[in-house]
Amino acid sequence: MLAMLRIMNAGIKQITGISLAVLFLSGVLQGCKESKAEQTDILASTPHYESYLDIPGITDDEIKAVENLQKHTDFFTYGMILTAETFYTEDGRTGGFSALFCNWLTELFGIEFKPRIFKWDDLLAGLESGEVDFTGELTATDERRMRYFMTESIANRPVKQIKIMDSPQRQVSSQKNRRYAFLRDSTTVNDVAAALNETYETVFAENIYEAYQLLKSGEADAFFGEGAEASFNIYDDVTASDVFPIIYAPVSLTANKPELEPVISIIQKILDDDYSGYLTNLYNSGYHDYIKHNLLMRLSEEEKKYLSGNPVVKFVAEYDNYPISFYDRHRNEWQGIAFDVIREIEAFTGITFQIVNNENTEWPALLQKLSGGEAEMITELLHTAERENNYLWPNAFFMKDYYALLSKSELRNVRINEIKHLKVGLTKNTPQTDIFNRWFPNHRHIIVYEKAADAFSALQNDEIDVMMSYISRLLMHTNYYEQAGYKANIIFNYPIGSTFGFNKDSKILCSIVEKTIKMIDVDGISGNWMRKTYDYRTKLTQARIPWFIGLSIMFIFILILLSILFHKKWNEGKMLEEQVQERTRELKSSQLDLEEALDGAQAASRAKTVFLANMSHEIRTPINAIVGMTAIGESAENLERKDYCFKRIDEASRHLLGVINDILDVSKIEANKFQLSSVEFNFDTAIQRAVSIITFRVDEKQQKFSVNIDKSIPKTLVGDDQRLRQVITNLLGNAVKFTPEKGLISLDAKYMGENNGVCTIQIEVTDTGIGIKPDKLDMLFGAFNQAEANTTRRFGGTGLGLSISKAIVEMMGGKIWVKSEPDKGSTFAFTVHMQRAAEHADTENNNEKYEHTDAQGLFEGRNILLAEDMEINREIVLALLEPTGIKISQALNGKEALKKFTQTPDKYDAIFMDVQMPEMDGYEATKRIRALDSPYAKTVPIIAMTANVFQEDIEKCFKAGMNDHVGKPLNIDEVLFKLRIHCMRKPRYAASA
Repeated sequence: MLAMLRIMNAGIKQITGISLAVLFLSGVLQGCKESKAEQTDILASTPHYESYLDIPGITDDEIKAVENLQKHTDFFTYGMILTAETFYTEDGRTGGFSALFCNWLTELFGIEFKPRIFKWDDLLAGLESGEVDFTGELTATDERRMRYFMTESIANRPVKQIKIMDSPQRQVSSQKNRRYAFLRDSTTVNDVAAALNETYETVFAENIYEAYQLLKSGEADAFFGEGAEASFNIYDDVTASDVFPIIYAPVSLTANKPELEPVISIIQKILDDDYSGYLTNLYNSGYHDYIKHNLLMRLSEEEKKYLSGNPVVKFVAEYDNYPISFYDRHRNEWQGIAFDVIREIEAFTGITFQIVNNENTEWPALLQKLSGGEAEMITELLHTAERENNYLWPNAFFMKDYYALLSKSELRNVRINEIKHLKVGLTKNTPQTDIFNRWFPNHRHIIVYEKAADAFSALQNDEIDVMMSYISRLLMHTNYYEQAGYKANIIFNYPIGSTFGFNKDSKILCSIVEKTIKMIDVDGISGNWMRKTYDYRTKLTQARIPWFIGLSIMFIFILILLSILFHKKWNEGKMLEEQVQERTRELKSSQLDLEEALDGAQAASRAKTVFLANMSHEIRTPINAIVGMTAIGESAENLERKDYCFKRIDEASRHLLGVINDILDVSKIEANKFQLSSVEFNFDTAIQRAVSIITFRVDEKQQKFSVNIDKSIPKTLVGDDQRLRQVITNLLGNAVKFTPEKGLISLDAKYMGENNGVCTIQIEVTDTGIGIKPDKLDMLFGAFNQAEANTTRRFGGTGLGLSISKAIVEMMGGKIWVKSEPDKGSTFAFTVHMQRAAEHADTENNNEKYEHTDAQGLFEGRNILLAEDMEINREIVLALLEPTGIKISQALNGKEALKKFTQTPDKYDAIFMDVQMPEMDGYEATKRIRALDSPYAKTVPIIAMTANVFQEDIEKCFKAGMNDHVGKPLNIDEVLFKLRIHCMRKPRYAASA
């Protein structure tokens, strides 16, 4: 093992250096997330129940009650009034959320729930008489809960305001307020009163017909109701709109019959089990059905016949008309407001839209396809007099824009009367050009361009002062192309409604699209795009692809490490064979002793073979992931795909670093170079930090985890808390790994006594996992032994954790043991001896003080010298410290570092010194700097930045004259901490002193 240690030490600098590059690469690219991230369906995790028997917490009495209902009940009547939740479909059935909800209840209880529509007063009477079994129409109040059995909210309905269409607002005097109508006994009246900050009179109607009469006669200015638009669909002269601020009325599942109370109780248990997501999804599906139904009611017979043929509509789209229609060349897809609206139209009508141009088709060719009949629709066509007889337009817009003169930001805000003196760029054959010529006839400084992009390029190159366009063109260049430095210098108060254009023979299609647009939330769609920004970090990602070359170098060194392990195994096997032969000669007289020795040697050899096989698996697995994901990432064009690859590379790299650290710990233990530190630390904090590492894994497996700490244990102890946490983390990690989902894990710390200030502490980790066979317990803590040969294959890991833990515990004067029973669980326990600290305030371990801090501008005005021979390591340090504002001079070896410091000794606040460098190493460079005839040379902070991290390596750095040590891979918080100590806390030597 000593031979392997020497070889590994020689190569460890290169290995960890490249590993650092991989970790930093994946860390940097973690930030390269697309602005359009994949959205997670928050409803996908909602539990699904096949039957009421699957519901958590259901009681035997409730089950018996439902079984009794199943025997004696043919169906339940689910009463509702006519709303967007409950309406009659064209074929006379009941549709909407209520119908979907009843289907779900029917499947759940095995009893049919039939939705039925009542008038408001009849519904309340039916609930009292028993004609109505259930309703989802009532909002729960304290008064109603005293009369009915009610659940919590099953749906949140938006309150709508109903008015007579296009009627002038009733004139009100200062003595007379507006009058608002509500259904009698509806809680909506309280919701509206709480939300509206105005004074009004309240009038009540017994039903929707009476409410309509109040509106029609002028006795009420508006009617407020939940989902009320469906109730008024039979009237052509009303309009429905949202109430602002938005008012939602929660409604409950309600019953009046005592025998139905168990059903209400069971549904409440479902709601308590976080089932609201499913019901929200159900509600949205029902409302989608209502929109389709409402649209169908407004279509003519000719339009319905058109849709029944499942038409495929061919259309053309502009590739550069952001945000309405454009081709995103980074994602290779069409995007924009028009495409979002088209998808909505497809969902509500069943029409299939098919684009017939490519991402390079120019505007004249698009119009030619439209007018020639090759396409029926275009994503946007502004209405002009010249186009009047050639195209059709719907009387519904999906976006409102304004004409504007765009300029660079540095051009002052000009006045209208100054426009005649400006050089103006126009685009040929466009409405904005026509309108400019109408507004400013005989303008003498006009330049006409073929395309809008050409006009904007002219603006960029200062060939023109302003460009006649729209606000959306400015958004395109600032939000989409990320071209800063432009503004809308003058915005004309002349709105333009953007909508689709149609071939003149597509009258029916135009009418259908117009009616559908009126049903769609186009303001929400266009608003999202008007506020949207893009982040083209794809270019940055592509620029960093050469970093992958560093991965290949790392693979070579890992393979060298693997070959060293196998070579050592072969030598040890040969030595074992020689020992067996020698023992055979010595023990010829005792065949039994010979067989025992042979069995022992073979067992040791098999253990080594299994260990090396496991090590090979543990190293090859992340290497395979890194190689594979690198290849996939290099070829992937989709940014989400690249991000996924980089995340997996990061995970595999961290796994690989953990394997290397375990091997190094075992190497140091076998070479008797494993040492403990001694610091004051807070025992509770140490436990908490160990627990925090595995908490997320406990949550993933839904395990129950408890921690119990004996209050008699001193708060502050003296010892190596990092290694103590390493042991606890190893045991907890194994407990989580080998315990199934929803199992139990506990951590107990006990005070066992004290002798001359030395405390004995016992820590136990207990689980309900797979357990261990009795004949395997003794071999658990061996460095190359496993309880089962397939353990690593099944559960992962190096299998070195318990061996390392045993060594640490014994160095702390304690012992470690295990009690276990197969299939019932295990208890791992150990004791340690630690000195009670002096009585003073709690002390945090100095080795855990590297807290994350905002590094932005932290070291502005400071200078350091970085001596590092590997280019990629220099690049990493520069990138890590770039946000701090610190200035970094670079030296490629110790000789160059010495030269730079000698030339300007007072320039540097600190020196980061690599140890192993060509021409002159870091030790020699440090000695020569300290020997210079300069007072500052004696005190300048020199910090070793090296992959040599053994204790003897750190001591050698201090012996050479260095002030501090930072190990690779770099921890950025540790680097910042060292710089704060040496650059900011320690005053710099002044040359004039």
